[in-house]
This record gives sequence, structure tokens and C-alpha cells, in this order.
Amino acid sequence: MDGNIGNTVYSKHLKIECTDENWITVRNFVNLFIEEISADMYVPPNFLVACEEIYINISRYAHTCGPNIVDIQCSYTYGLQQICVEFIDSGIEFDPTKLNLNNEILPLEKREPGGLGILIAKKMSDFMCYRRVNSKNILKLFKKIEKKRSANNGE
Repeated sequence: MDGNIGNTVYSKHLKIECTDENWITVRNFVNLFIEEISADMYVPPNFLVACEEIYINISRYAHTCGPNIVDIQCSYTYGLQQICVEFIDSGIEFDPTKLNLNNEILPLEKREPGGLGILIAKKMSDFMCYRRVNSKNILKLFKKIEKKRSANNGE
């Protein structure tokens, strides 16, 4: 490793047809990545729920015809102890960070339809960002991870 560990990144990439059925493959890919970065790190399970919500939204809504291919890039920045899962697709332009989610405090029966999955993804991630580049949607979810706590020392 170099002396500037804050910028040291480990990453893996998966390109797959984005179907609901392929979520299991994507989940396994993300889980394996998490295991590879360090056995003594902890990523809350709800971060996988956030990834699932984004992936399923892409699967169901990004394309109106033809195959829906998604590139998934997992990266880990050592110095920041932060994982990033990036979703890249060439579907319909959609920026979930601009979705009005102010109705989250309303009872379910009074809410506008849609957006609940995006709200879940935002709440279960530390940060979400979106940009559109060369007719591609690029959505990133970030999560700070911690060292596993030892049952012996009560850390």
C-alpha cells in the first residue's frame, strides 16, 4: 500500500442484465466484495436493502424496450473506511436525489404513490448522489463501515 492510505481504493466490477431474478447474483457480488475488503469490518445489512431498492428500480423502470444492462462498481476507500456501490445504466434519465420525499411523515394512505424504495435507499445509506453522463444514469450509494465489535472486550 502507498503512504497516502486515505486515497487507496479497492474495487470490483460486475456487468449484468438487470432483471429482478439477477438480484441474487448482484447481492452475492456485493456480499463477496464486503468479505474481501476485510473480515473484521462490519457493513450493516440494511445497506444491502438500499442496494436492492436501487437495483430493482432500474430493473423495473429504466428501460421500456430491449435488454437492460447495468454496470455495478463496488469500491472501498481504506482511509475513509467507506464503501461505495455505483449503478450505471443507459435507461431513461431519472435523478432519485431530486425526488420529493417530504411526504414521508404522512400516513401511508395519504402519500403520493411511488418513491418509497428511494426513501429507503436514502435512509439506509450515508449518502446518495446522481449524475447523467453520456446518456447514462450514474447513481452512487455510500456507507461508512466500522470494525466488528468483539464480544470479549465489549468494544
